[in-house]
Amino acid sequence: MKCLTVLQIFCLFLCLICFPAKGSAQEQRLWQELRLLSLIPQSYYVTSELESKSDPSHFGPYGGHNLFDNNNKSCWAEGADGDGVGQSIFFNIPANLSAIIVTNGYAKSKTIFRHNNRCQSLTLRLWVGFAISGKSTEFYDYYLASPFQQFEQNLRDTAVKQEIQLLYDWTSILALSAGKDNVPTENVSRTPTYILQLIISEIYKGDKYNDTCLSEIEISPADKLLPIAPIVELKVSDDQHVIYYITSENDKIVVSNNPALVYSIYSQTTDREWFVVGEATAAQGNGRQEEMPVLYNSRLKKRLAISKQGESFLLFHETSKGDYVETYSGALIPLADIYQEMINER
Repeated sequence: MKCLTVLQIFCLFLCLICFPAKGSAQEQRLWQELRLLSLIPQSYYVTSELESKSDPSHFGPYGGHNLFDNNNKSCWAEGADGDGVGQSIFFNIPANLSAIIVTNGYAKSKTIFRHNNRCQSLTLRLWVGFAISGKSTEFYDYYLASPFQQFEQNLRDTAVKQEIQLLYDWTSILALSAGKDNVPTENVSRTPTYILQLIISEIYKGDKYNDTCLSEIEISPADKLLPIAPIVELKVSDDQHVIYYITSENDKIVVSNNPALVYSIYSQTTDREWFVVGEATAAQGNGRQEEMPVLYNSRLKKRLAISKQGESFLLFHETSKGDYVETYSGALIPLADIYQEMINER
């Protein structure tokens, strides 16, 4: 083997300084395709689930949708071989999200909680994704995504709600994801989507079953609001199973996706933040069920079928003193009051 002279070593060192290798950390960022099931109230994807259904329009009894239904009597149970370590849930979150609230295990009862595995430790990995143009389907949205930051979080062995502070440097994340400079394709959206992945790292062992469960994931009400870009159009899909809106930045935001229902928009506020929709069961054959008017808030992705007085909603009244929704009896209910009900709902 030939020995390098001092001059050769110096020249090599100079070249490394002046002409750094193309594989810098920024350029070597790992990008991969992720998909999320686009449903109300939360888009998500799980790596496995117990008794899963192959058809995404039919939910299994222990599917990921149970994590966002505000119901401790349901849960996500992973369905992989073994104790569930390494299984994940992915879901989209707003930028600058400060915390989430989780309910560990299968919290239906104390007995069921102890029968099943619970999460002892989670890895919380934040991904930045860009929607892949033209690849979305009726049920799934696809993203080109890269992991940015992650941390470990221990959970208590209890069915009581636990808050997890999201320890991310949002300033640097927003700066890095501001453009598409580091994305290895042009066939993606300009707007970044932030996706949180929870990975089961360690478990508390159940005394009967070997399935690891998680009952609820909540985003605090202030953080549930979607990006503040103005809504320019409310739409119903051609098959009438999906309600969505288009923002001034040309983002498509799904408010409700339910193959069991058909929708038609009755009325809406000027800013399209509120709207009344006729909901009907998707009938078999040529028949059509009677529509029921339901009130929706676009950004909260929440619905209200009837008022506290048991009346259906009809029209909106926007005045200098406030905005109201009129019920079938003619009563006017302040939208501000309904909004407060919605964000306080658990």
